[in-house]
Amino acid sequence: MNRNQSATGLWLLRFVLLLLLAIGTTPALAQFELGGSGFDAGGAQEPVTFKAGFKLFEGTRVGVINIDTTLADHYHIYSTTQPPGGPLPTKVKVTASDEFRVLAPFKEDRDPEVIDPDPVFESRVEQHSWAVTFFAPFEIAEGIDPQSLEITLKIDGLRCDNKGCLPFGQTLKAKYQGTTTPPPDLDLDKLLAKPVDEIDSQISTDAGTKTESDKNNITPHEIKKSLTEEEISKLRELYDPDSKIQYVTLQDTTGTSTLLPAIFGMLIGGLLLNLMPCVFPVLGLKVLGFVELGGSDSRRVAMHGLVFTLGIIFSMWLLAGTILAIKYSLGSEVNWGQQMGNSYFVGAIVILMFVLGLNLAGVFEIGLFMTRLGSGGQKQKGYSSSFFSGILTTFVATPCSGPFLGTAMSYTLAQEAWLAMSLFTVFAIGIGLPYLILSLFPNMIQALPRPGAWMETFKQLMSFALFAAAAFFFRSFAKQTGSEGAWWLTMTLCVIALGLYFYGRWSLPHVAGGKRFLWGSIAPFVLCSIGIWMYIDAASQRSDAREVVNIGGLNWEQWVPGLVEQRVSEGQMVWVDYTADWCFTCKVNEKRIFSNKAVIDRLKELNVRMVLVDMTARNQTEIDDLARADRSIIPVNLIYPADYPKRPAILLEELISPQNALDALDRVK
Repeated sequence: MNRNQSATGLWLLRFVLLLLLAIGTTPALAQFELGGSGFDAGGAQEPVTFKAGFKLFEGTRVGVINIDTTLADHYHIYSTTQPPGGPLPTKVKVTASDEFRVLAPFKEDRDPEVIDPDPVFESRVEQHSWAVTFFAPFEIAEGIDPQSLEITLKIDGLRCDNKGCLPFGQTLKAKYQGTTTPPPDLDLDKLLAKPVDEIDSQISTDAGTKTESDKNNITPHEIKKSLTEEEISKLRELYDPDSKIQYVTLQDTTGTSTLLPAIFGMLIGGLLLNLMPCVFPVLGLKVLGFVELGGSDSRRVAMHGLVFTLGIIFSMWLLAGTILAIKYSLGSEVNWGQQMGNSYFVGAIVILMFVLGLNLAGVFEIGLFMTRLGSGGQKQKGYSSSFFSGILTTFVATPCSGPFLGTAMSYTLAQEAWLAMSLFTVFAIGIGLPYLILSLFPNMIQALPRPGAWMETFKQLMSFALFAAAAFFFRSFAKQTGSEGAWWLTMTLCVIALGLYFYGRWSLPHVAGGKRFLWGSIAPFVLCSIGIWMYIDAASQRSDAREVVNIGGLNWEQWVPGLVEQRVSEGQMVWVDYTADWCFTCKVNEKRIFSNKAVIDRLKELNVRMVLVDMTARNQTEIDDLARADRSIIPVNLIYPADYPKRPAILLEELISPQNALDALDRVK
């Protein structure tokens, strides 16, 4: 076994151990919070401890939730009102429930110590030492037994001493602690008189994991704040989740597909997907790999292209099989790219793109492992690089869509499993077709530039394409998890980068054995383990905010079931945009269309109501609604005439030009 193979085997062993550590310790990691009460350094006093509970005011269904906080000597945390520009404030999130409602934001039972300006942060700081209680008034729903009620809270922030600060975050369970008397300064009548959505806009809540299967299920936290629960309820009465949307495409077809057009669409759609920014970094690196194969025997070149395509097919089967299993076992509508609504998947893609970028930038080298993506030393390597390159290509292609793909993909997911898998295989072949052609006709490789020093420069430049891809997916992750999750993922990238720097610096053969083992193996392993834990915590965060967008200066409304039906019944034209932050084509369409003056003027002239269906985070209600238009892939834009359903809606999908938009508006006016 040569040195490269030995290094690869050692790295793969480390990777497997790291993966097993992440999988095997996930429950423990969920309980372990840096700086929180889950950490006990050899029996020493914990820096911060929390104890949660709630009491009811005598003779009422109103009470107070308390989080009693105790800090060790020389430690402090920051107030809930800590001004921006300084340290992170302490925040409390409450998991929403029908059994109670929180009536006001959490605040402290005493004023904080104010330092203005603080010599470290150079701004106003509000901090608490020794002990402090965070509390908020709440109301139990009628008929709920307080002794059986358990309220889930999460408190997070920074805990600091004279050596520095570390973040903390801990999930707490508050249980009934008896009755008490209300404080004299608490105006219960004023609190109880507040509208529900006014309260929701002031407090920090966590909707938790949805378990209801009702297609119409949607909570007030997911919609435009101006809609009350009564308005939402009335809109639901107008909505029929089982009815099909009546539409035609701009070319006057029904939008349905048959087998031959579906085969063509999947093949050409897969081929054109290589031009999308999601896949472009892998495309460039694979071409670089073919450059290095120049001069090799034609059989070896062909095998690399074939193995790469097999990697695409294998991962496509895995992905498509999972989607179809969900559809047939749970009876749920599914769409292509649905996994991008999972923050764990998106976070993993961000980390992967970032790590690959570090590899190409020269921070570290990992021999035969998949991140070489078929570039660098391919003449001397086996075929594992090409196979893993194919797997990676499939997974980074999932948020992309392009011409011919929308109708074909929707048709595919509506077929029986064997036919759907066959069409997904055609799709995979379409993605791998350029590389397969290059490998089968090696003379074409000779037209590429000859290997040389330029290849190292090209690799380093491609690292920035991968960093850009990581930044693109990071936006979706931040929207799914909120600022807290985004902050944790940013720190995750820093920790993992440091671990890989140690590996790249001290794992080289010329480094002395002891130093290579300590700094080139143990330190990277520990740092990457910490990074995985931080990533799990980052992806577990949830953002309840569903912002009302202002694309192109137009007045947009967030979609809820029945909203479109309501607007049409009022005699208004409606434009519905199914989009997501992870969908690059969606963003291209929005930029092209809604920054075009002619389109904007026409929309305003016709007084078109704009409705946004934001599918960044997975929501089954929105997926089901998209399926009403026989679609399982975005972007999709539907324009409803004011007299719908007497006249059908116009469906626009995939890449749209301003002229397409103007033509569609003329059709439905």
